[in-house]
Amino acid sequence: MRKSVCAASAIAIFLGGCAANKGEFYASPSSVGGWSLCRTWVNAHSSGDRQFSDDLAAEAAQRGLTFSDCQTRNTLVEVGAVTVVVLGVVAAAMAGGGGGGSGGDSTFAWDQFMANDGSMLWACRGRQTGRFADQWRCSGLPMNDYTWPGPRL
Repeated sequence: MRKSVCAASAIAIFLGGCAANKGEFYASPSSVGGWSLCRTWVNAHSSGDRQFSDDLAAEAAQRGLTFSDCQTRNTLVEVGAVTVVVLGVVAAAMAGGGGGGSGGDSTFAWDQFMANDGSMLWACRGRQTGRFADQWRCSGLPMNDYTWPGPRL
């Protein structure tokens, strides 16, 4: 269990990422990760840096991301670090202590569901088995609920 909490903490840090600076972005826009791109775009937009925001928007559009997607990602990062840790523990428990491994799955997708307290949570699941998987397996995938629609597990 302690291993799962450590892994989930590392995932939270990984997903949170950092905002890219202008130099990093302009040097190689395609090398800026999706989470960092979103965080940078929302920050540039909020600070009123219109040109930088427009350039970030163009890169995001090439990746199929909208401003709304990026706001959602940022909200998930800000609020989700603790949620990811909790999800890691829950996923490990639901996987029978297996640590949320792939368990025979070869493709993965995000799933949004309602927790017992009514809050909405995201988890990575294997498409073949539907079992919870390590969050990194869904890294870079769009956060939508098309694979398992509905708010219940």
